[in-house]
Amino acid sequence: MTMALSKAQQHIIDRMRTGWELGFSHAFGSRSWLQQGHIGEGGKSENVSSATVDVLFRKGIIKQQGRRGGVMVFKLAPKSKD
Repeated sequence: MTMALSKAQQHIIDRMRTGWELGFSHAFGSRSWLQQGHIGEGGKSENVSSATVDVLFRKGIIKQQGRRGGVMVFKLAPKSKD
């Protein structure tokens, strides 16, 4: 089964496939961002919609990898063999 993704969702997936990491933090209001390399290591970063991240999580496209310094870090979920 193929799932249609929005342009914003596809952008996040494309970045993650090329080595960017996705983070979410509740500190100082919630925010989500992509960072080249690893979260907190000073690479280029860009803000993304927390709502878009939530949809990717609920669709099972990303999953939580762990926490790093109070930041929830996500990785791409393994592809299903549907």
